[in-house]
Amino acid sequence: MVGDLDGNRRFTYVGRSIERLNEISVGELVADPSALYRQFLPKYQRLVANLEKTALEKRMSVDVEVQSILPSGRLRWFRFTSTPRKLDDGSMVWDGVEVDITDRKAAEVDLEERIAERTIALSQANQELEQEIRERARVQQALAESERRLLEAQRLSHVGSWYLELDTDTASWSEEFYTIVGMDPGQPAPGYQTSRELFTEESWEPLSKAVNETLQSGAPYEVQACLIRVDGEKRHVICRGQLQRDEEGSPKALFGTVQDVTEWKQAEEERKNLEAQVQYAQKMESLGVLAGGIAHDFNNLLQIILANVNMMQKVVNEGDAATSFIENIEKSVVRAASLTKQMLAYSGKAHISPERMDLNSVVCAMTDLIKSSVSKNIGIRMELMRGVPLIEGDVAQIGQVVLNLVMNACEALDDKHGGTVIVKTMVLYCSDAYLLENRAMNTCAEGDYVCLEVADAGCGMDEETQARLFDPFFSTKFTGRGLGMASVLGIMRSHKGSILIDSSPGRGTVIRALFPALSGGVADAPEEAVPVILSPPPEDAGTILLVDDEPEMVELGALSLRQLGYSVFTAGDGLEALEVFKKHLGDIDCVLLDLSMPRMDGAQALSELRRIKPDVRVVLMSGWAEQELETQFADKHVQGFVEKPFDITTLASKLKAALR
Repeated sequence: MVGDLDGNRRFTYVGRSIERLNEISVGELVADPSALYRQFLPKYQRLVANLEKTALEKRMSVDVEVQSILPSGRLRWFRFTSTPRKLDDGSMVWDGVEVDITDRKAAEVDLEERIAERTIALSQANQELEQEIRERARVQQALAESERRLLEAQRLSHVGSWYLELDTDTASWSEEFYTIVGMDPGQPAPGYQTSRELFTEESWEPLSKAVNETLQSGAPYEVQACLIRVDGEKRHVICRGQLQRDEEGSPKALFGTVQDVTEWKQAEEERKNLEAQVQYAQKMESLGVLAGGIAHDFNNLLQIILANVNMMQKVVNEGDAATSFIENIEKSVVRAASLTKQMLAYSGKAHISPERMDLNSVVCAMTDLIKSSVSKNIGIRMELMRGVPLIEGDVAQIGQVVLNLVMNACEALDDKHGGTVIVKTMVLYCSDAYLLENRAMNTCAEGDYVCLEVADAGCGMDEETQARLFDPFFSTKFTGRGLGMASVLGIMRSHKGSILIDSSPGRGTVIRALFPALSGGVADAPEEAVPVILSPPPEDAGTILLVDDEPEMVELGALSLRQLGYSVFTAGDGLEALEVFKKHLGDIDCVLLDLSMPRMDGAQALSELRRIKPDVRVVLMSGWAEQELETQFADKHVQGFVEKPFDITTLASKLKAALR
């Protein structure tokens, strides 16, 4: 079947058996491709549509069983297996087959009841065969055909049958049961007591308990268990059994089935893991948006405080008693700004200054710093791989990752008894399967990664703690703020990396931070920062239109700008800014524009300002990280960005560069 670019379908080839299976001619199906789908019961129509959509997105095969109503009114079961492939023109081709599985479905429905009955019937028939010589050939042929069908049905559904005589502890197994266990059918089937070796200790206890209850009450049992094949492989099975009594009503035998459900169990586990990962990713995304929003709003408030501090520093004489108090306020603002940067790091929107670097150098620098801060009873052992590939990232932020991971590992150890934290670097090739199996904390691409591994033999973490480890404000320490690991996850996200955790109570913790490896090359020497020296401004440095919805920010910002020598017009939102700009079009040299405002925000105002005057100079300010602004407005050709909170020196530098 071909799916054209316009969304229509058409069959390029249909086998003649479709007429027998679906009571529809090849010509009809070619003329109307949806005729086959309309035979499906409604719930299967939706199921097939969803599976086809998923298969197209992931380039995977579809294997589905559906129930259809044929034109004659008959209900039949079909299995469809198809695989999509893309043609050069962009259309999709589905190659597939259809199999009528109605008989198999019917066999599965009553198989469990029939297996035990057929086994008993076979035993009775064998006794009758000894007496009925003349009927032997016919009965044997009938039994052989019946057994063949039974064995085939058992094979298809992975169900093995068994029969156990209680007096002699003698068992008989079907061929499929031998296959499930991995034994040679020529070997005698083990009795009840010997069968204990076929199950794990955890499984045998509930299974033997269920058997004893059946012997006492006569009620059938059903138990899920873990079976150990003779080759050591473990298989998940469902054991069902029923009691058979003799003519006097005494227990005579047990009979039942064992169904291998390993593949189903594995598929169910994979589905649950995928659901858990999707839920976790959604949770992390929501928390990231929340943390980023809080950081943005706090930066706006900190900007007002810092601007007031700058004003007070200008009016208070040096040596005044208030000077130390003002300095304390300024230090607190800086500390608060560092917290908002951690929240921005968690949201993945922190400013990044990427450069090529050697991870080993960062690790050595940070661990030297850490050693002076931890107990003398705690050692840090370095096992750094020589010639590790370079990575690209922000040195300060990657240093923060090293600092948080190693400090957490040290704090997990007992100060009194001490211990050793092992810090390793290595190169790992991470396949999609490896990342899925190890529950990577952030989705990343398959490939080579430089790995920072930090291991401790501390108390370890349970599943509940691991699930909340990267949540903002969650901490296992009494004095912790709960932002360290949250910011680590945000930094790894912004560096297109991931984190793997291996921990359990009493077994310690191993955390691996994965950074994408660069192919070849050497780290460039970082450029020296050029200090900005502010000279006294001229009497008329220019005219600035300051736009912000915070009245305090407008008042303090205007005062700061005038102290820098600028003439100032102000506006409280985008609409008011447009009115002021039109009125003083020839006077305004630059617009200092906030992004988050009511009525008309900064982005809309920027577009309108450019429509009025295409070459207008604009400096954007926001509580979001500068890198986020640069990415968002890369094609807007603005003259600069300033990240709140900023001091008057930073503001002067940005405006000087914009007006140059």
